[in-house]
Amino acid sequence: MENEWVRPTLLVVDDERDVLSSVHDLLRIDYRVITYERGQDALEYLRTGQAADAILCDQRMPEMTGVDVLRQVKAIRPETTRLLFTAYSDIRTVIDAINQGHVFRYLGKAVRPPTN
Repeated sequence: MENEWVRPTLLVVDDERDVLSSVHDLLRIDYRVITYERGQDALEYLRTGQAADAILCDQRMPEMTGVDVLRQVKAIRPETTRLLFTAYSDIRTVIDAINQGHVFRYLGKAVRPPTN
């Protein structure tokens, strides 16, 4: 029997639907992409026993920060690779992400300047 390639599961958390849609469309061929607009929903997904190979989480969200989400992910699923992304660079956020969320990578979002 041939080995069938199984796409890794990527959990993406961002409060902006357009970002979720873009990331999904960009990565859906190589990854099984699961998206959530709320950190709490992503955490509940993991608490139910579902696995994710990696989680990509926005930092600035209304209910909880990405660092908060990733800190809890580490406790629930320590084997999951944790990535934080944001359009805003803040050294305190980077330090917290590394120290508290044990983040593997901190990624900046590409942001277009506003057009008038």
